[in-house]
Amino acid sequence: MPPALIVQKYGGTSIATVDRIQQVARYIRSTIQPPTQVIVVVSAMGSFTDEWVEAAAHLHPDPPRREMDMLLTAGERMTAALLAMALEKEGLHAISFTGSQIGILTDATHGNAKIHRILGDRIRKSLESNRIVVVAGFQGVDPQTKEVTTLGRGGSDLTAVALAATLRADRCEIYKDVEGIYTADPRVIPKAQHIPRLSWEAACTLSGSGAQVLHDRAANMACKYEIPIHIRSSLAPTQPGTLIEGHSTTMETPHFIALTDKKDQIYLDLLLTFSPGAASIQPLYEWLCNRGDTPLLWNLQKKGLQSELQVTLSAFHSQAYLDFLVAHCQQVLQKSSLPLHILSLVGRGFSQNHPLLDTITSLLGENLLLLEMQQGVMHIGVKSEAATVCIQQLHEGFFV
Repeated sequence: MPPALIVQKYGGTSIATVDRIQQVARYIRSTIQPPTQVIVVVSAMGSFTDEWVEAAAHLHPDPPRREMDMLLTAGERMTAALLAMALEKEGLHAISFTGSQIGILTDATHGNAKIHRILGDRIRKSLESNRIVVVAGFQGVDPQTKEVTTLGRGGSDLTAVALAATLRADRCEIYKDVEGIYTADPRVIPKAQHIPRLSWEAACTLSGSGAQVLHDRAANMACKYEIPIHIRSSLAPTQPGTLIEGHSTTMETPHFIALTDKKDQIYLDLLLTFSPGAASIQPLYEWLCNRGDTPLLWNLQKKGLQSELQVTLSAFHSQAYLDFLVAHCQQVLQKSSLPLHILSLVGRGFSQNHPLLDTITSLLGENLLLLEMQQGVMHIGVKSEAATVCIQQLHEGFFV
């Protein structure tokens, strides 16, 4: 029987200082017993990424994406090397790798690359040599150009889940500075309840609705490849955390899971037009693709001998999204822009539950601006200045 394989991922706050890196190394030594094999994925230490993003902004108002990838991947590489050193000091054999060194092959999109496949040969050889493999998260390489790419903010979670899927790991442990997933942000709602277990589908809906505990693409990959994920606290590793595995069994009975929120959003309702081949459409298309935004309906219409491309968009986005769209369009036929704070009530079985709408209306009163129902989630737009009160009211109404 082959030895168990565990993938662990440590976020930036978990390894923010040299002392914390040493704590992680000691924790790995105390909990992992041979012949168990271990792959450790790391983010950059502490606020490294934010600091260098700010530095780049001082030097260039819109830094080239290729150079940003070169800059930001340095943080994970440094952290991986430091943790490998700490593990060696603890008497464990370790080796660090970058994403390109282990063959994380991506497309050419700088800043938000998609993983095509992972080769992993160097990882397998290192594991066979009884080494702990430490991988710099968040990064890969375009096999055609050999350029370094990044997977998007929070992409170290995605690195860990992708490695677990490729190498058929027994489990994937993601260590954060929180003790699992809660029914709401416990920093805002002290009465928020710990969620011990979630289905893969519920985790996908939560992550896509603004929950910060797990990267949305990582959640979707875990669901696709059925990878069990254990969200745990690196500061309190003995706590039970939240286990994500299995498929949802709730059918039509309303079942509420959690409440998430996104601030500084606007609701867009746009109809934009372009002439085919216009120079302005390419940067718009690339900008949308680089950010993974897809709520668009592209429609090519004939008008006499002229063809016209119309883009219809209705979705929640940031103000920057609207500004970019308007700047790159030849004509904005219709525009509705409403500033708001988006609360997302995540669950199952309530898409046609009309009493639920009455309850929300009753709880929020004049602070309620709009409702949008989708499968498994209800987006609730409220006045920004009343967001905290609205979060508390909804949590009291549905979770306490």
